[in-house]
Amino acid sequence: MKRVLKILMVAAAFLLIIASTGHSAEDEAFTAEKMIADLNDKIELSKEQWDKLKPVLGEKSDELKKSISEYLDTGHFQMEEMSRQLKGFSEDTEQKLKTFLNSEEVRKLKNYLDELDEDAIRKVRDKMVAELSEILVLTEEQLDKLKPLLEESMSRMSTLTEGLAKRGSSGWEEFKKEYKALTDDLRKRLQETLDNQQMERFDQYKQDKQEKIERAFV
Repeated sequence: MKRVLKILMVAAAFLLIIASTGHSAEDEAFTAEKMIADLNDKIELSKEQWDKLKPVLGEKSDELKKSISEYLDTGHFQMEEMSRQLKGFSEDTEQKLKTFLNSEEVRKLKNYLDELDEDAIRKVRDKMVAELSEILVLTEEQLDKLKPLLEESMSRMSTLTEGLAKRGSSGWEEFKKEYKALTDDLRKRLQETLDNQQMERFDQYKQDKQEKIERAFV
């Protein structure tokens, strides 16, 4: 019995290490260290300015990673809402930058932070496409062919979900009609590429997705 428990504990620890490593790899592009390395090539600052900038970038890094994590955890994507949230935080960051940077330095920093916001939004969409690919067990060839279609569908779904978030439970029946139209259209287009088993997985996926959205907004 002790031997079994020891094996289970080792296995659990191993899985935790793998999970934490994967999470770190995913967040690498949005660490304060990565931002500083990028900005070293874009802007010249004094040591005093860098000392003031680093904690500001740390806050931006935390906000980006938090936003990405929240949308991935919910399983549904609101592109415009995420964009508004990140833009609001970037505007707050810009005000802080103005206290120790000149207008040209602020402009360069703002452009860089805007690019980071776009990267974060793209990352969430790409991650959700990758998760759907795993659910459907797509081959590499299938994914290459279907990726533009899946990205388009994720964007359309984002628009529907944002509409529901604004209307609340009163908009549920309308959302269900729009959701059915979207997923029926996607199903028809997927049939040209997927086999019967993959189509069954898709049908289960769209049902599960609808139930998650209902729990979140209704």
